[in-house]
Formats: sequence, structure tokens, C-alpha cells
Amino acid sequence: MVQSPVIPTSPVPWVGLAEGDVRGIVYILPSECCASYWTEKYGDRIYFYVYANLSDCRRPIGSDFSLIGRYYDTVIVIIPADDSPLFRHNLRVIDELAEERSMRVVWGVFPKWKYGPEDDYLEPGTPMNGLVLGLMEFLSTLNSTWKVAIWYGWSYRRDYADIIRFYDSLPEGLRGLYAAWLDEEFAPLVNQLAVRPEFLVITELYSEDEIAKFSGILPNQMVVTGYEGAGDAEEWLRGMCPNLRAIRDPSLVGIWMFYDKGDGSGEDYGAYFPGEGLADPWRCLSGVRRSSRPPARIPVPRVVGRIIIPT
Repeated sequence: MVQSPVIPTSPVPWVGLAEGDVRGIVYILPSECCASYWTEKYGDRIYFYVYANLSDCRRPIGSDFSLIGRYYDTVIVIIPADDSPLFRHNLRVIDELAEERSMRVVWGVFPKWKYGPEDDYLEPGTPMNGLVLGLMEFLSTLNSTWKVAIWYGWSYRRDYADIIRFYDSLPEGLRGLYAAWLDEEFAPLVNQLAVRPEFLVITELYSEDEIAKFSGILPNQMVVTGYEGAGDAEEWLRGMCPNLRAIRDPSLVGIWMFYDKGDGSGEDYGAYFPGEGLADPWRCLSGVRRSSRPPARIPVPRVVGRIIIPT
């Protein structure tokens, strides 16, 4: 039996990292208080950030972030688009906890429908567009924010030009913050988005075939991948390694996700196993040869103490 490389007693150097690499993991609910309540009451676990008071959850979230910080420099927090005072307070709590641990944040915004149809956010002047832009402006004031990735993926709407038009409609000060988040079925749009390589594109890819086909196409592309159904950290690592090694350019990688046991989503992708720790997936990339890609045009900040330094 191969021993699983779980969290050691002290941090170790990450394997396979180069200057400018990003190692992220998706985070929604704290592992200590993960429950189906938010899904059952509001329809989605991400409404935790709208209706909970994260001041009451600082300790468990901080504990999770300390574990994450052993192997990841970026936490990818999935939130809906909202504008309530409590919601913004909660995002400040996440910002503070990430900054204390020298991690950057990618905010994955899955807009939902507070002020109209979800895809209305793409149309300037609509209430949903105003909601999303207001959220981006607020997130731009938080010290740990690196990117705000806005989800795209509807069965009735599949046009890369939507994303480019939205990007072009953004105020100049928000364009550097923007990333497009492509749902798994919409990964083929990366081929068309190659005409506009200046913003980050996040692609969800969960099979080796998909990863081989749609990774490494853009100079600024992050692959988010995961492994479902692992019973322990060792099994999770065995399942993750083939996906990670299939990525054509593993410079920008996100893992779906930290913990999701009993959250009502019906998913089972969690990388954290209480009692065992958190496996180090980057060992999978040891010895992996990187593809020759154009240099990334997006600066990736180094996080030192409480100061974010652009590279």
C-alpha cells in the first residue's frame, strides 16, 4: 500500500511550483459545520455567505484556511451575487482570514437570480448587471482579492461573444479583476476565446480526456478539476493524479473542493478527510514537463505577510 502524503507536522516546500504558478482549492462550507441546511432552506449551499453570520464561524473557517495554506496559495470561494450588508460583512471576514494566512482569493461568483434572470448580468443596464458590477467593485477593495470569476453556462446560451462583450463593457478599473468561469459543458468555448487572451478563463474539467482536449489552449487559463467518491486521502490522491498529470500546462490549477460531506449538494469531491488531513496533490506533478505556452499576460501577486506584491 502506498502511503498517502497527508499534512505533515510542519510545512514542506511544494513540488512542481514555478514563479507565477497558482495553486487553488474551492471552498464553500467550513468542515466543522458543514450541513445541508443552506441547500434545504435556500436551494444552494453558497447562500451560507448571504444568510449566516461569519463572525460566528471565524474559528472553524480559520482552522480550515490554516490547513489549506500548507499546500495552497489561493482559496477559491464560491458565492452568489448579493448586496446585503450581512453578505458584505461575511466577505470581509473571509478576506481577513485569508490575508492573515498570506493567501489570495479568487471569488467564484455564481450569480443566481436576485434581481432577474441569471444571464441578465451579461447585459449592461439590467438590475443583475448592476448587482454583479457592484459586487466586483466591492471585492476590488478587499486586500486578498486576486480575481472575480463570473460563471457562464446555460443550455440555451452558448456564445463566446457574450463573454467578450461583457468584458468590454466593464469599467476600465474592473477589467483586470475579471475572470470568466466556464461550466464543464462549455469548456469548448476556450477555442474561440483565444482571440482575446487578456483575461483569465477558468475551465472545469473532470476527466483525463476533457483535460487533454481543453487545457493549455489559452495563455491565461486555469483548470479546475476534482475526484469524486474517495473514501480516504490515499484514494483521493490516486484518483487526482491522472487528472493533474493530464493538464497540458499546470501553471494555474484549482481543486474542486476542500470539503462537501453532508452539505446537501449530492456531491462527494472533498479533499479533506478529518482524522487524516489534507493530501498534497502537487506531488503528482513532480517531473511533469510543462508545455511551451505563450507567457501569461496576467500578473500573479506574491502574498508576503499582509502585503500583496504584484510580480
